[in-house]
Amino acid sequence: MTETEARTFLDRYFTAAMQGTDHDRFAALYSEDGVLEDPVGTPPLRGRPAIREFLAAGRQQIAHGDIAVHEVIACGLEVAARWSGMLRLVNGSSVAIQGIGVFTFADPDHVRHVREFYDVSHLARMFAGTAA
Repeated sequence: MTETEARTFLDRYFTAAMQGTDHDRFAALYSEDGVLEDPVGTPPLRGRPAIREFLAAGRQQIAHGDIAVHEVIACGLEVAARWSGMLRLVNGSSVAIQGIGVFTFADPDHVRHVREFYDVSHLARMFAGTAA
């Protein structure tokens, strides 16, 4: 996978995660046996149904989100990406977040395994409703 191909996929990936309500669209970016660790250290989500449900639950808290990908390093079917984003929550507060995602691809259109690294306290504040 080239850096250009990876960036194109990541644009689709983060747009599907943050825009709209079609959670199947996001889950379809994973292989059938896809795994999501978001963030690393939490129980892995296995399979499209679990990944779809995770996104649906998280999106109930997010009114709008934008993620920008800053750096991409592609090596074979693996990609590391540094990203940042701003999430506006349904309660009116906002959360700035930045992280690194490690993506292992099954093929150019589907990820098999995603590991997201970011400050977990941001996620905890978001779900506790105390984001600033």
